[in-house]
Amino acid sequence: MKKKNTLILFILMLGNFAIGTGTLIFPGILFPLSEDLGISFSEAGQLVTFYALTYAIASPVIAVLAQKIDKKTMLVVSSIFLVVGYGTSVLASTYTFVVVGQMIAAFGASVFTPTSSLVAVKISDEKNRTKAIGFVFAGFSLGTAIGLPVGSYLGEHMGWQYALGFILLCALISLFLVLFTVPKGIYGEPFNSSAFKELLKRKAVSFSLLTTVLQMTVQMTVFTFIALLLNHYASIPSTDIPLYLAIFGVSAFIGTFLGSSLADKVGPRKVIVTALIGLGLAMLSLNISGGFIIAVILILVIWGIMGFAFHPPLQAHLVNLAPKSSSIVLALNASAIYAGSALGSFNGSQIITFLEVPYLTYLGCALAFIASAIFYFTNKRKSLPTIKSNI
Repeated sequence: MKKKNTLILFILMLGNFAIGTGTLIFPGILFPLSEDLGISFSEAGQLVTFYALTYAIASPVIAVLAQKIDKKTMLVVSSIFLVVGYGTSVLASTYTFVVVGQMIAAFGASVFTPTSSLVAVKISDEKNRTKAIGFVFAGFSLGTAIGLPVGSYLGEHMGWQYALGFILLCALISLFLVLFTVPKGIYGEPFNSSAFKELLKRKAVSFSLLTTVLQMTVQMTVFTFIALLLNHYASIPSTDIPLYLAIFGVSAFIGTFLGSSLADKVGPRKVIVTALIGLGLAMLSLNISGGFIIAVILILVIWGIMGFAFHPPLQAHLVNLAPKSSSIVLALNASAIYAGSALGSFNGSQIITFLEVPYLTYLGCALAFIASAIFYFTNKRKSLPTIKSNI
């Protein structure tokens, strides 16, 4: 791969670093945010729901409306939305304005992430496609490894506004680099809205997307309230949460590269099923950890690796299913990721309101095993015919 294209992948990874940090930051600042704004843990967790739901709705809509727009333009505009959104949240003095800021940022993220994946595909040769997608998506897991614990530390010791300010700074840097380095003239395949429906009628595609929804439902049902879980199972105080988030985040970063590397060697499907089963076992193991710190740390490592090893091979699998319709399936998968995030954070909010904390992991375990079975039995073909556009 050319050095210039490698630089572009680094820049796209940085943008996803800001997005990944922002997507997951609220579980890390749950306590200071709730205390400062005078809201419940459930309400604080629902900020993830508002963000994710906006993303899930916006991503496929923008994919249709903006398909003829140059991808550099889309990256620049989406970065501006990220800056405005996080700027609004940083300056917010009420819960409502934080919600508004997050919805604006989510709109930007809904454009940036699938566009960055598409650009990664377009500038890479076929044999390096999975690695390129994994590299760009690694920004998200790097946000978990570094951005989340840094933001959580800032939130705990300086105030939640500083955590969001850190994300705002990352988004500004990303905007500047995209503006001056990403070339013009990159476009996706033309399609119309009927192409979405045609793809979704195909069992392998629709059930792969359902698998993404379920996987992210598992992740966010539990992760949204990870601070409460760690306190419940191991009596870990909120001031120590950044350390455990760093352990989880580093594991997630490793998992992203491990998933893409193994997918190239053994195929995406085997990695996807293994990652889902491992994620379910990690959820179940939290309930039998006995409160031992070493056991909790080991579970966080397994959870991080298995939870993030899933995404690069799943995206590559979808592109393999419909190689000439990559822009469509990537947009649909991005929407599925955040639909699952919205559903998961909402489920978690309801569980801690009406049930008890351990039920978070019970539900997560069950859904992970269900997702693995669904994917295994519905994805046996390697590719699908190209979607034909009416344009």
